[in-house]
Amino acid sequence: MVPIGKVLAPLGTIAAVAFGLLAIILYLRQRWSPLPPDLSATLSGKPHLPYVPRSNHGSTATTERIEPALQAASPPKSTAWSLKLLRDLEWKRFEELTAAFFREKSYRAETQQSGADGGIDVKLYGKDSDRPIAVVQCKAWNTRQVGIKPVRELLGVITHEQVLAGIFMTTGEYTQEAIAFARDNPITLLTGELFLAEILEMPVESQQRLLAVATRGDYMTPTCPSCGIKLTHRTSQNGDFWGCKNYPRCKVKIFSKSEQ
Repeated sequence: MVPIGKVLAPLGTIAAVAFGLLAIILYLRQRWSPLPPDLSATLSGKPHLPYVPRSNHGSTATTERIEPALQAASPPKSTAWSLKLLRDLEWKRFEELTAAFFREKSYRAETQQSGADGGIDVKLYGKDSDRPIAVVQCKAWNTRQVGIKPVRELLGVITHEQVLAGIFMTTGEYTQEAIAFARDNPITLLTGELFLAEILEMPVESQQRLLAVATRGDYMTPTCPSCGIKLTHRTSQNGDFWGCKNYPRCKVKIFSKSEQ
């Protein structure tokens, strides 16, 4: 389960720390708003995702991140939650929404800075805890499923960071292989549909605060993962893509979904 003296003195100290962590875990488990029984993806020692992808989307993606189709800046602001809105979010805004979501769940959530994130997008802390208890990986992938490779890499991060669990969030779906792997390890998987269901189960005030985070300013134009600035629309012989304004110093290139 995940929510969290002179020969004998060290053992007593270790036991006290262990019981303290257990108390934190139990507290967090209680604070986690339960999903409906058939969607019970929780932070448990043997988490599972009772969800079968509706289809197997093929992929010819040439970039790691799948972004919404190229659009003009400052899109019309959505006034209600929907799966389309969730999947319209650019990758950085999806991470920010994820962190805000966990804060509404009474966790302390910290996002990572631009650049290499080491497989961690958000770190979760319990109340009055200086060490993270869980790590979150986010993928704003809509047109292809998250496979076992990134989920397996998350397990490596869990071990390296010495945290209790990992959570994988995507706007899309997972392969059956990834689901089976997570079920056997301390990893919780949330699809876009399950994430939306969680949001809609929250109090109206929380939903509105999260909506404000999601739709603030330009939430569709992708952010450069290296520079932390909005990319710009460009065209090449290979099709439209998002490129960094700091080119040629930064050669980040993200193709639109229509070109994948």
